[in-house]
Amino acid sequence: MAQTRRAPGNLMADARTIDRVRHVLSVWSDRAAMRAFPANATGSVLGFTAERAPDWTDGYAILLRHPRPA
Repeated sequence: MAQTRRAPGNLMADARTIDRVRHVLSVWSDRAAMRAFPANATGSVLGFTAERAPDWTDGYAILLRHPRPA
C-alpha cells in the first residue's frame, strides 16, 4: 500500500477486506498516472472516471455493478 501511495499521480489509496476479499480503492490524478503504476496485485481491476473521489460505499457499489473475473 505504501508503494501505491508514493506513486506519481496517486491522490489516495486505502485497502479493506470485504466479504473475505481484499480490495484497494485508489484515486489518481489522471488515467496515464494510473496506468503507469506497475500492477503487482492479483485479481481484477476496475478503473473509471468520476467528478469526485468515491468513498468505500460508492466504490464497492460500482464494483458490484461491473463484475470482472478474478
